[in-house]
Formats: sequence, structure tokens, C-alpha cells
Amino acid sequence: MWEAALDPRPLPDEFDDLLASVREAVLSGRKPPAQPRPVIANSWRRMQRLGVSAQAKPRRTASAEALEPATPLDIAALTNGRLPLPDQLSLMNFIPLLERELRPLLDDNVLLLVLSNAEGEIVWREGGRGLSRDADSLGFQVGDSWTERSVGTNAIGTSLIERMPVQVHAAEHFCQAQQLWSCTGAPVIDVRNGRPLGVIDLSTTASKSHPALVSLVASLASEVQMTIRQAHLCALDRLRSRTWIGASKITSPWIVVDTYGWVALSHGIVPPQRVSLPEPCDGTVMVQEIGLVSALPVPGGYLLQLVDEAEDISAQLQIRREPTGQGSLIVHRAESSWTYTLTPRQTRIAEHIAAHPEGQSAMQIALALYGSERSEVTVRAEISRLRRKIGSFLTARPYRFTYPVVESTIEEPRPAH
Repeated sequence: MWEAALDPRPLPDEFDDLLASVREAVLSGRKPPAQPRPVIANSWRRMQRLGVSAQAKPRRTASAEALEPATPLDIAALTNGRLPLPDQLSLMNFIPLLERELRPLLDDNVLLLVLSNAEGEIVWREGGRGLSRDADSLGFQVGDSWTERSVGTNAIGTSLIERMPVQVHAAEHFCQAQQLWSCTGAPVIDVRNGRPLGVIDLSTTASKSHPALVSLVASLASEVQMTIRQAHLCALDRLRSRTWIGASKITSPWIVVDTYGWVALSHGIVPPQRVSLPEPCDGTVMVQEIGLVSALPVPGGYLLQLVDEAEDISAQLQIRREPTGQGSLIVHRAESSWTYTLTPRQTRIAEHIAAHPEGQSAMQIALALYGSERSEVTVRAEISRLRRKIGSFLTARPYRFTYPVVESTIEEPRPAH
């Protein structure tokens, strides 16, 4: 359970003096006048084991240019299902939500809003000029590393380790230079995979800090996580709608999961809410929670069909090209079929690979389609996008389809009436 660093009972100056005495005694091996909070004591012990210097300063681990800004997302569109979640999320995607809640405090030079990534690197900072200037002199800037190993006990690094909101006030910071500050951080977890996205940190001078900041930052982290959860539920609904008609024709037990293993649909089996997907999730694989399955990629996830070890799971592929150049890859199995939309370039590449079942290299494809070896890089990039779309149906080294392509057709344009 998280707790505020500040005790409202003593006067602020007296409290800060007590913290300074506690820190000095602990670091020098003497009996402290009071015990540090457990989360702080644990962190200080880690710093001593790691040999972190109390004079340590932040180090630049990435330039501001290298930390590419993520596009802010429309929060309303996320939560009502109009906008899908990107696979690669950043806390910067949620800046509109955070600014909406914090704008008055940021404009009044009361707080700095600082966002880190999962590695503890600062990726965003916003606040008044005075606090920003002080933060610059501290090394609290975009691109700087604020892990415990880099700069000792602090709200970003410590909350990443503890996986909970943490307030670090004044002399609770392990490093001397940070003791004029009070910082409160909360990790944000991507609920789709259980991994941290980073930390929301609210920082101010020690004299302006307040116990309520820990509740504020915890509520902000919770709001971001609830937004992700709602958008993920909408994604599962879309997966359910897309796959129900095809999957419902299969009589043997099956489940449909998204790429994170969350179950959207099932038949003939009662699965858990989430299963552990093997990597790669191709062909016949073992899924720990339900047993041996045939994994069929579907748009947005996988159809996992329970099989006996002796059962033969096969498929046939069909490529169609429209007059516009757009195409589709259709996967036919005994009881179901699935369609993947292809771009004109992907369609041409797929047709060429289908015509060479022995397999083709990227250079061979480039020469055949574009007449130049210089197009090899373009071909590799396009095939990479194609493989992300259709999964294990296209293998590499050489590039070839894993199942026979029974038909490759060009749709004739319809006559005008």
C-alpha cells in the first residue's frame, strides 16, 4: 500500500530537519532519531549495495531527438472504440488526458509534470519557467536517466522497482543534489501485457509539497490504465465481430484470442480470461492452459483450434487481385476461411512468390518485379509488413508460402451500365 511521505503533524521545517538527520545517521551507520519509511529504507539499502554515490548526478542516456515524441491520442475516441490502441504505447499518447487534469497547477508554476518510459528515461516534461529552470540545473531533463542505479532513491526509479506510487520528499532522496525537491511518481501498467509503460511524476520544491500529491498521481495513473483497459475491451469486441461468422462453422473446440492472449470467443471449451501464447505462435503449438492447438492467424489475433497430436491440419491459399491493384489473400481450411486485405505492392509480391513454390530471395523478387537490385531494400520492407499481417503463412529464407496457393486470379472490371 502506498503512503504519503509527509507527516502533517510537525511543522514543515522541523519535519525536513528530521528527515535530514535520519538520512545522515543511516548512511553513516549510526542509530537514526526515527526510522525511515520502509519503502525509503529498502531503497537506501539497494543504493548502498549497488555502491551508488550520494553525489551522483543524472546521465544522459538518449538525446531529446532520439526519444521520438508519440502522437497524442483522442481519449474519447479510444474509450468508445472509434480509435484502436497502437501496439506500441507511450505515456506521451495520453498527454491530453494529463494536461486536462493538471493545467491550472502547471500554469501556476506549482508543479512539473514529468513522464518517463519503462527504462526510467525522461520523455516529457512540462511546467512553469521557474521550476523548469531549476529542473534543468538538476539534470531533470528529457533524455536523462532517473533510475535508482543512476541517481539513487527518487520517485521515478523507485516506483518502477516497487510497482506502486511512491512519494520521495526532501532528504528521503539518496543523492544530495535532489534534497530541495519533493517528487511523487506512479507507474502506469499496460493492462494488455502487464508491463510498465513508464511513470507519471509530479515534482515540486520541498517547501510546496503536499501529502495529497500521492493520491493525485495515483488517480492519474489509474485513469490512464482505465482508458487502456476500455480501449482494449473495444478491440476484443471488434475481434469478436470479425471472427464469429467464420469460427462458428468449426465443430471442434476452439478459442479466438488477441495478440496478447486475451480470449474473445470460445467454443467447446471453458478457457481462462487469458492464455500464454508461444513465440512464434505458428502452426501446431502447445498452449499451456488448453493443450495442443493449431494456431491460425486472423486479423487482430489467432484462432486456436484444439487438435490431437496425430491430426493433420492443413490449409489452402488463394490470391485475388482487383482491377484497382488492391488484393486479398484468402485462407481456406476444412471448416472455415479468412481473408487478409493486401496493398497493390503486397499483391504483386504475393503473386510472384506463389508462382515460385521453391522460394525466392528478396533480390530475385526485386529483379523480377522492378528490374533492379536496388529495390531489394524496398522489397524486404514490404515483405516484413506482409508477414506481420499474415503471420506464419509466409516464411523467410527463402520467401515462400507454407501452404499451396491453389488459385491466383485477377478480377475483371464490371462493365458500366
